[in-house]
Amino acid sequence: MGIFNKNKGEMKENIWNEIKKINWKKVNKDSLMDFKINYIGDIESLTVFITELEKSKYDFFGVKLDKENALTAKAREKIIFIDINKIENIKIDNNNSEINIVDNKYINKVREKTKIRKYYIFNSILTEENIEEIINDHEELTPALGFNYPALRAIASRKKITEIAIQNGVWAAGSSFANIIPGPHQIVTAPLEGASDFTVLTANELRMIFITAGISGRIIEPLKLIPELVIMISGAKGAQMLATQSIGKIPVGAGNILKGAIAFAFTFAIGEAVFLNINYGIKIDSKKIAERVKVLEEFSKEKISKFIKKKKQDSEESIDVESVETEQVMNDN
Repeated sequence: MGIFNKNKGEMKENIWNEIKKINWKKVNKDSLMDFKINYIGDIESLTVFITELEKSKYDFFGVKLDKENALTAKAREKIIFIDINKIENIKIDNNNSEINIVDNKYINKVREKTKIRKYYIFNSILTEENIEEIINDHEELTPALGFNYPALRAIASRKKITEIAIQNGVWAAGSSFANIIPGPHQIVTAPLEGASDFTVLTANELRMIFITAGISGRIIEPLKLIPELVIMISGAKGAQMLATQSIGKIPVGAGNILKGAIAFAFTFAIGEAVFLNINYGIKIDSKKIAERVKVLEEFSKEKISKFIKKKKQDSEESIDVESVETEQVMNDN
């Protein structure tokens, strides 16, 4: 019996109630943030750069896909061409809403003739390292960069999906870091009976779908995202199947890292399925999501372990600083 079949009307109503609690209009606002890309070079290399921006590539843990999508007129308008021969007459602001790309052939000239503090070197292809650097340096622009440029969508989406998967993983692990999770985790489906003490389908996953769709170039209209919601629900069913058939029941008192890793993997696999569906038209059923969770097992453990370890270290350092400050105050008195 499918997860929808028990009470289809009630499930739809619950999901719609959760959607209304999510600020999906902010997703649209983030997608439409203003920025510009200054491309410094020649016309030939600019053409190559634009072609690279149109290439949507996905290569992660055995899933390898590629597709080309023409840039929209608005996305093209955000690219400002600066002829290298006129570089001396151009004023470029060093602010975070401007991204400067320099053709590799003209690096020395740009260094000599301008005061640009931050720029990215383009050498015929946009590498994953190039894209990660741009996104990491302009985190607040990540939704807008993905919304406009297909080449940036895979890494931008993976970054956001990973953030939400970590939030769910930490929550499932019963960690004391609850304050990192934005908003209450409202339960939409029942817990996985006999598998663990966490739920798969929460408001956080719904938020993840909206963010992923926005990064993938969509203006969010919740009622039009029904196919993606179905993927998420089938993912919950896949999670139940995997937990009971592949890895066995998780005993009471199982390690927090294991619980967190499973929650992370479920969330990531569902987010990935939504991304692949929107961008490549790939239909992924619950069985495939379950298989994907298994593939992501070690990756998930590593992510959750590192995150919790870092938070504990940060917490301990904070306590140490507070102790020193308290001691200094007492000594001063």
